[in-house]
Amino acid sequence: MLTALLIPSKFIDNPSLIPVFKQIKLIETILEDVYFPSSFASKLVERFPSLIHIELQVISFNNCVSIIDTFLSHLKNLSYLKIDYFEDSSLDDPFSCEDIIEKRRQAYP
Repeated sequence: MLTALLIPSKFIDNPSLIPVFKQIKLIETILEDVYFPSSFASKLVERFPSLIHIELQVISFNNCVSIIDTFLSHLKNLSYLKIDYFEDSSLDDPFSCEDIIEKRRQAYP
């Protein structure tokens, strides 16, 4: 599925497609020249609650933090997440792998 098609509202908000979206388990966008906006993470988990495997790319590492938090908080079956980024940046609130694991444990004891 082309990610560029997911983002326009007329596609993602199409009521006849929502039952199909709820069955999709894998989204890969790494090979496409599309950058995932962090503001779209909530919409993605709402429309695709069955995702277990996600690969996407963002412009900046800063965008990863909010996306990871949204995915870990709402996608209970997520088992694989890969995020590529193209710009390094300094985070005001850095996190580690342990922080992400602890967040996951808190969300799903």
